[in-house]
Amino acid sequence: MTQETQNRIDKIPLAEQLHSQGGSAFSRYRMKAAGDLSLWGLLLYEIFTVFFANLGGAVGYVTRKWLASRLFRSVGGGFILGRGVVVRHPDKIRIGDNVAIDDNAFLDAGGSGKAGGVTIGDGVLVSRNCVLQGKA
Repeated sequence: MTQETQNRIDKIPLAEQLHSQGGSAFSRYRMKAAGDLSLWGLLLYEIFTVFFANLGGAVGYVTRKWLASRLFRSVGGGFILGRGVVVRHPDKIRIGDNVAIDDNAFLDAGGSGKAGGVTIGDGVLVSRNCVLQGKA
């Protein structure tokens, strides 16, 4: 998908993007939710979203942290990822050291452009129910 097409998609309401644009429903979903992830990356993204995003306890905490380190562009040490976090375009998100993302946050780097992305610096706390969106 070209940058011009991606920019056009980013400015169209979500319902319209998923129902009226060209291509298959799967390809539209993939570009809106996961971005430019490889097929393997998309599979990891789906496993993260379906099985572990809301899983409680130590198993959920450890698994989310492990999967996030493979989904995000980079993840620093001391990273904490809460339950119910929704992530769009994880391959464009960089996370510094000692970052905590609390429950039910929404991280979206989809509108940040191909070369841009979102960087969460060292020591940042993204509070519960916050929305963080990158826009070019």
